[in-house]
Amino acid sequence: MCIRDRIKKENGSLSKDILDFKSTKEQLKEITDKLPKIDIVIAGDVIFNPLQLEQFTNVLATLYDCMEEKHNATPKTYLCYKSRHEEIDSQIVDAFENLGFLGSQVDEKDMDEAFRTTRIDIFTLTRAVSYTHLTLPTIYSV
Repeated sequence: MCIRDRIKKENGSLSKDILDFKSTKEQLKEITDKLPKIDIVIAGDVIFNPLQLEQFTNVLATLYDCMEEKHNATPKTYLCYKSRHEEIDSQIVDAFENLGFLGSQVDEKDMDEAFRTTRIDIFTLTRAVSYTHLTLPTIYSV
């Protein structure tokens, strides 16, 4: 069953928009305030150099923050990535982990045959709710 049929069957909705890497938190908050909960973010081949890696990870973390503030939930991101530069490959995992993302590579056997290729990797990224909103307990002395 294709994703559109599945969404229709479950009475969901599907919308798309372009995520500007230079969006401020205020701009992302304005966008997320207009939307229902975002469940999935799909990013296709968006990282080519260190600047884009920094911009993408920061804007994605900010989007997650906005969604957490509004819905107390964060989406799952599917990142399609083609390895082009070893410099980026070595930085990508650290960049996401430093912002609290957990990632794993999608196993090729779980992908539709049309997407199986050795040139493109697909990763899923998630982040625990309240990653950036850690509240420490108050300790009282008697």
